[in-house]
Amino acid sequence: LATVKEEGVQGIFRIPRPLGEAKDILEKIYVETQLGLNGWNIAKTAVVLGIARTNLHRKMKQLEIGRKE
Repeated sequence: LATVKEEGVQGIFRIPRPLGEAKDILEKIYVETQLGLNGWNIAKTAVVLGIARTNLHRKMKQLEIGRKE
C-alpha cells in the first residue's frame, strides 16, 4: 500500500488488481483521512465512520494503519 503515496489515488486504480485488494487500498486511504481529520482521536473517528471503537482498532490493525509521527 506504500505505492499510494508514489502514484496517487487515481494512479493506484489504473493498475489492474483484484477487487478485494483495490477495496483495501480505498478503505485504508479513507480511514487514514478520517483519522487525520479527527486528530487521530479513535472515539471521534469511530463515530464518524459509524462503527464501534473496538472495530476501528481491529480495522486499523487489519489495514496496517498506525499513527505517523
